[in-house]
Amino acid sequence: MMEEDKFQQKFEQQIAKYHIIMDASALLHSAQDKFWLNAIPYLRKYKRKILVLKRVYNKVLRMRNNDDVEISIRATKVGAFLPKLEEKGFVEILDYMTEEKLRNILADIIDRLADTKKLMIATQWNDFAEQLYKTHGNKITIKRVNKYGYFGSYNDIFIPQKLAQKSTPIKIPEHEKFMSCKYVTNLSNAPLNISEIPKLNDTVYTKNGSLRLIKELGTGGEGSVYQTTINGFVAKIYNAKSLTQRKFEKIKIMLNKSLNCDGICFPSAGIYNSKKEFVGYLMPSAKGVEIQRSLFLKPLFQKKFPVWKKRDLVELCVTILTKIKYLHDRNILIGDINPANILIISQKQICLVDTDSYQIENFPCVVGMANFTAPEIQGKKYSEFLRTIGNENFAVATLLFMIMLPGKPPYAKQGGESAVKNIMEMDFSYPLGEKSNKKAPEGLWRYMWSHLPVKIKTAFYETFAKGGEYSTEQTRLNSKQWLELFKWYLNHLDKGTFDDPMSYEIYPTRTKIWSDKQILLKCKNCGTEFVAQKNSKFKPNLCFNCYKNGNKVKEKRICKDCGKEFIITQNDYKFYMKMGYDLPKRCKDCRKNK
Repeated sequence: MMEEDKFQQKFEQQIAKYHIIMDASALLHSAQDKFWLNAIPYLRKYKRKILVLKRVYNKVLRMRNNDDVEISIRATKVGAFLPKLEEKGFVEILDYMTEEKLRNILADIIDRLADTKKLMIATQWNDFAEQLYKTHGNKITIKRVNKYGYFGSYNDIFIPQKLAQKSTPIKIPEHEKFMSCKYVTNLSNAPLNISEIPKLNDTVYTKNGSLRLIKELGTGGEGSVYQTTINGFVAKIYNAKSLTQRKFEKIKIMLNKSLNCDGICFPSAGIYNSKKEFVGYLMPSAKGVEIQRSLFLKPLFQKKFPVWKKRDLVELCVTILTKIKYLHDRNILIGDINPANILIISQKQICLVDTDSYQIENFPCVVGMANFTAPEIQGKKYSEFLRTIGNENFAVATLLFMIMLPGKPPYAKQGGESAVKNIMEMDFSYPLGEKSNKKAPEGLWRYMWSHLPVKIKTAFYETFAKGGEYSTEQTRLNSKQWLELFKWYLNHLDKGTFDDPMSYEIYPTRTKIWSDKQILLKCKNCGTEFVAQKNSKFKPNLCFNCYKNGNKVKEKRICKDCGKEFIITQNDYKFYMKMGYDLPKRCKDCRKNK
C-alpha cells in the first residue's frame, strides 16, 4: 500500500470521528486545493463541518496583502471560498471576536467541548502545537496538513509525549545479575603484600594456563595494560599501591558472572604472578578512538569522521545506550561516565574500557568527573558512597547532550559561573519555547540546539532545568527511555521527516526555520545563510557571527574590474587605516586574480 493511501484511510476516519478546528497556517498550506477535494466528500458523507474561528478568517483576509506573493495568492483564494463552503454546510465560522489570544480562545472551546466531543486542532506551527499539547494533550488530537492534502501526524514527529511509560521488563538471567546494595564494603583498602609485579616480557598465569606480556600499550594511575600472546586479549597489571584486598574481591565478583557483551571490555580471567599472587586481569582488547579526542574537538572530528552527518551521531547514541542499558539491566553502574573511556570504531561499534572502575554490588566507583556528576552528589567523595541509578541517569543525559552538541557541556553558558555551581543550581540556558534565561551560548551551539527535534529538546530541558519534569534523582529518564527516544530520532532522520535540510547537518550555520513567518537570507560578508523574520521592517545583511565580530558594513563599493558591488567592513576599514593603505578599488576575487 502506498503512503498516500494510508493517509487517505485515516483521513476518512478522522473526519468521521473528530470535530476539526483549522488555524490560518493549516488553511494556507500549499496543498489547500488537494485538502478540500479530499475533505468535501467525507464532510458530506458524515455531515461534518470544518471549524474556523472568525478571527482566524479575518487574519487570512489580512494576509491577502502579504509581501510574499505566494502567501498573498493563497490567502486571496481561501478568503474567497471559505464563505461559499460555509453556505454549503462544509465549514462553520465561529464568531469569537475578543481581544483574547488565540490559544486562550481555543482553551475555552476545548474546556467546554472536550468532555462531550472529540476535538482535533490542525496547525502547521510547531511551537503552537507544542504549547497546545502540553496544556491540553489529554483532551485533543493535534495534526498538520501534509503534502497529499490529508492530516499528517504531529504527535509522533514534534510533540513531546510522556516518556516515563511502564513496559514489561526483559527477563535477565539471574546468573548475569549482580546484587543491589546500599552500603559501601568494609573490606580493607590497604595494599596487599605482593612479592613481584610482572612487567614487559614476563610470563603470567590464569586458571587456564600461562601467557606472556609482549607489548606495553599504556600506563595509568592504577597500572599498565599489555598486549598478550592470547590473540584478542590484553592484560591489566596493577601497580603495588592499587593491589588491595578490596580490588581483588571486586574482580572476583565480576569474574563470577562471566558477562560477555561485544564492545564491553569486562574482566574475563584473573591474572597471577609466578607466586600465584593476584596481580591483575585479562580482558578483550579494545579498538577505536576516544570520544574525548575525536567527537569533542571539531578539527579532529572532521578529520576522523569526515563524512558523518547528524544521523551518524544519533546512531552512535543508540549504540552507546544499548551498551549502557545492558549494564544497567544487570545492576551495574558505570559511575565514571567519561568520554575518554568510550572508544568509537564506527557509529555502530564502540568499546567501553576501564570497566574495573564500575560500581558493582557494594564496591563503589571511586572516580568521576564534575560535568557528569549529578547535583545531589556534587562535592561528595566518590569512594564513600554508592551511586544510585538516578545519579547515573544524570551522567547518561549529559553524555548524550555532549554528543549531540559535540563537546559542549549542558551547563555551559554566557558569563556563567563554574560548571559545578551551574550544575548544583541546575541553571540550564538552552531555551524551550518561551522558557529561557537568555544565557545560551550563541552561534554554533545555539544553531545545533535549534535543529534538535522538540521531543529531544524537551527531554534535555526537563532533565537539566531546575524544576523540570525529569530533573530529580527519582524522575530522570533511564537508559531504556533515552534509547527509545534516540531510536525514534534515527527513524525520522532516515525517513526525511524534518523539513529544514540544515537539520541533517552536524554543524549547522544558522538556526532552524520554524514557520512561514521566517525567511533565509544570505550574509553579505561571509555568504552563509541565516534566518530572519519575513515581515520585519529591518532586513539584516549580516549573519550573527559577522555582526558580533564587528564585521558591520562600513562602505559599499563597485569593483573597478568586474563591476560587482563589494563591501568594506568596519574591521577592514580599521585595518587599512592602521596600515596607512588606501581602501581597495577591487573586490576580493579580482584582487586575488590580480
